[in-house]
Amino acid sequence: MVAHDIYILDKEDPIESLEDLTTRLKGKPIFIDRWATWCSPCIEEFMHSEALYNFLVDNNIEIVYLNSDSELDEEKLFEFIVDYNLRGNHVRLDSTLKADLVNKEIFIPIIPQYMIVDASGKVIENNALRPSNGEELFNQLKMKLNH
Repeated sequence: MVAHDIYILDKEDPIESLEDLTTRLKGKPIFIDRWATWCSPCIEEFMHSEALYNFLVDNNIEIVYLNSDSELDEEKLFEFIVDYNLRGNHVRLDSTLKADLVNKEIFIPIIPQYMIVDASGKVIENNALRPSNGEELFNQLKMKLNH
């Protein structure tokens, strides 16, 4: 844990596949936010992270922030996460995990990218609405996850 409610899932052990990620979150549905520190649309969406986090917690859905920075050192990344209060789970997108997402035809080469993963670990939406869509996103999550 880096700070309250901020967890680095791949700190001790790399996450090399979607299956590896979903196994670590013990069969819970997941909302994945793929982002980078240099992506201004990603950062703009963080203004909505508090409402998103509260909705996800209330509905027993995990959030995973999947960072796409390749040249950023960990200390700067953790500083960024804390500064933007990105509560939830964090993973770095390394080449192995990226290859798995590409092979499964989940990866979209544009960020931000939002994905909805059901409790069985299946990606049911790889181009979900953005947090700025508010209630529309919440309704999409409820519908896709049968909540």
